[in-house]
Parts: sequence; structure tokens; C-alpha cells
Amino acid sequence: MDIQKNLNEVEKFKKDLEIRQNQDRLNRSKNKLARLAEKRFKTTFVGALSEFEQGFGHIWKHGIPEEELTDEEYDNRKIWENIRNNILNKSNAQMRGFLTELDQHTIDKNDFTINFAIKDIKEG
Repeated sequence: MDIQKNLNEVEKFKKDLEIRQNQDRLNRSKNKLARLAEKRFKTTFVGALSEFEQGFGHIWKHGIPEEELTDEEYDNRKIWENIRNNILNKSNAQMRGFLTELDQHTIDKNDFTINFAIKDIKEG
């Protein structure tokens, strides 16, 4: 009877371990997707802002110190900074919303394994 009890305990431990390992794998998959999505969100909206600054930055003398700006350029820079902050705030809010939504899903990465057969090579 003690052997059967020990075997049952080992089986229970094995099943519990498999459940924990599976949950850990799912959490790693979700966390990896969240990191990748966050990086892509940031790359998208920061890249778009950078493109806009390259194309229209001459209006507020992008990269020039404020003390060297005319009144009009200074006013344009303040308008741009306000617009830029609004874009960043709204983009970050969308990213946080997506990450919150992601937390409500189970994510499982499709991994694959390749097993190679190893043969002994006999020298001739």
C-alpha cells in the first residue's frame, strides 16, 4: 500500500509540475508578445513624429536653441510641442489599452522542435 501511495503522490506531483510549467510557458509567451507589441507601437508613433519633424521642422527651426528663434518660430515650436505631446499621450494610451486587453487573453507561441538522428561514423 505504501508503494501505491508513493506512486500516486509522484503522479500528482508530476501533473502539478506539468500544469505549472505550462502556465509558465504561456506567461512567457504573453510577456514576449507584450514586449514586442510595445516596441512596435513606440517605433510606429515615434517614427511618424520624426518624419514629420524632418519634413516640417524648418517651420520652428527644429534642433536650434530657443534663444536663437524669432518670435514666430518660437510660437510655432510651442504649437508643435503641444501637438507632439498630445500625439504621444494618445498613442501611449492606445498602447496601454492594447496591453490591458492582451492580459485578458491566453497566448501560446507556436514553437517547433526538430530532432536530428545522430549516427556513429566509423572510420574506415
